[in-house]
Amino acid sequence: MCSRVEKQDDLDPLSRIEGLVSRFESDFTAAFLVLMGTIKSELVLSEIADLIEQGLLTQALEKVEQSIAKFSDVVVTAIAASGASTAEFLQSALKVVVSFDQTNENAVSAMRDTKLRIMQGLSTTQMQTIRETLIEGITNGDNPLQQARRFRDAIGLTPNQNKAVASYRRALESNSAAALNRALRDARFDRTVENALSSGDPLSAKQIDKMVNRYIERSVRHRAEVIARTEALAAAHKGNNLMYDQAIATGILERERLLRTWNRAKDDRVRDTHDGMQGQQRGFGVEFMSDAGVLLMYPGDENAPGKETIQCRCLVTTRLLPIGQVAGVTIL
Repeated sequence: MCSRVEKQDDLDPLSRIEGLVSRFESDFTAAFLVLMGTIKSELVLSEIADLIEQGLLTQALEKVEQSIAKFSDVVVTAIAASGASTAEFLQSALKVVVSFDQTNENAVSAMRDTKLRIMQGLSTTQMQTIRETLIEGITNGDNPLQQARRFRDAIGLTPNQNKAVASYRRALESNSAAALNRALRDARFDRTVENALSSGDPLSAKQIDKMVNRYIERSVRHRAEVIARTEALAAAHKGNNLMYDQAIATGILERERLLRTWNRAKDDRVRDTHDGMQGQQRGFGVEFMSDAGVLLMYPGDENAPGKETIQCRCLVTTRLLPIGQVAGVTIL
């Protein structure tokens, strides 16, 4: 039996979801950078060189895996925090005691799946980067210490980012103007590069290493921000949906009274396939449809292709319709 709602129209505010996404994004970015930095500080080049020489990289790779697992734990914790936030809203709106149950079967399954997805995705990407790095080192005839440096520098980067780093180093070493066209370069070094181009004198190894290291740092931060934005959006909406699902399952709320609305970001950077989704409405458990015909349960839906979710900034709000009124949209 559902408890009476005192107000005739209760809207789960957009600001609540925005606040969760913003908070999670900041937390995830910081966590990724700290964990990647910790790995690099713990991996001593001479030790990695010895392992490479012996063909034994298991110990070094285990440290990478452990850090990825810790990052996935941060995301799972955020899902629970989102569920708890939604419970607070429902308690205020319904005037009954509501709490998010992390031991709920659906919640446990959803958080476990999220953890596995992140671990598998990041691990696969990182292992590919490291593998390609080592192959390139062998091809170039690098000694174990040089390969160890490549190994450590590759941590936190995607294969494409790692290739960009190598290309940037080559541009600096060959005194090429192409080094000035990199979006992630540190522009504070531009004058030094320009002087080298003008004089024809090559940059020193120390100067190049300093510029490349800064390029790597900025690349890792960029990746951290992309991952954080995408995962923060998914975590906020997933926790939100899990709590609504629990409220329905326990009889606190009727599914038919939930009306969900898609809200696109209010600027010109919205992806084309989400531009026309503004105001699209669905009942609880019913997917939205992008302009490309892709179904999404919510912005950042992990089951949708990356081209529809990566760095998405759309949000979904939920309205609790008055008792006896049902959403005039498709209902499962």
